[in-house]
Parts: sequence; structure tokens; C-alpha cells
Amino acid sequence: MGSHDVKVMSEAKNDESTLTILLQQYKMAEERRSEFGRQFMQTTGFAVPLFAAAVALAKPIPSVLRLICLIGGLFFFALAGLGYRLGQRQDDCEETLSRIENALRALGYSGIETLLPSKRRLGARKILVLFMVTVGILLLVIAFIGIRIIA
Repeated sequence: MGSHDVKVMSEAKNDESTLTILLQQYKMAEERRSEFGRQFMQTTGFAVPLFAAAVALAKPIPSVLRLICLIGGLFFFALAGLGYRLGQRQDDCEETLSRIENALRALGYSGIETLLPSKRRLGARKILVLFMVTVGILLLVIAFIGIRIIA
């Protein structure tokens, strides 16, 4: 067995360990990306019914309703910020997945498919963040100006 044989075996073993590491990283990045998406939707899904219940309880008392609108407006701004940040982290994970896919292709795995990025500038996640900002603004306006409750 010559030195060339040892080098070829070493490279093959190195490629195999690189493949194992890349696949583990891919799985971890995909799990994180999915978790960020779940956190975004669960946070939104929790906040809206909570706020609706608070408004329903405070409706007969205008001063309490204005206070709830103030707190709710600030809360929706915070939710929008959180949603935006979770979206950024999800995008970071997608970039990592893309780099791993490219590394797998470089190792000779040509059958790797890549999820195409959205061609829309205004996707569902951005629409939800904009909605939360809009609701926050409206609630703050109600808190400071007040509204006449029609019963």
C-alpha cells in the first residue's frame, strides 16, 4: 500500500465525516427555523384573544378601556418587534441551510434541491408584523383620544 492509497482513503474518510457533520448541521438549522416560525405564530395567536378578552371585560368602563388600549397598543408594538426579530432569525436559518446545501453539492451530491426564496416582497410574515404595528397605532390613538362606546 503506497502513500497515494493512504491519501485517497484519508480523503474518503474525511468526506464521510464532513457529510455527517453537514447533515447534522442541516437538521439542527431546519429545526431552529421551524421553531422560530412556531414561536411567531403562537405568540400572535396568544396575544389577540387575550387582548379581545380584556376589551370585552372593560367595555362598560371607558377609563379602563382606554388604559387597556394603551397597554394593548404598547403590547402590539412589542409583538411586532418580536415577530420581526423571529422572522430575521428564521431568514438566518434559511441562509445557513442554503450554505449547507451548497457544501453538499461541492462534495458531489448533485441531487440536492433548494427551496426557492419567495419572490414577493411582502410575504405573510411581513403582513402580520405590519398588522400588529397598525393595531398598536390604532390602540394608542384610542387610548389618547378615546372613543364613544356604542352599546
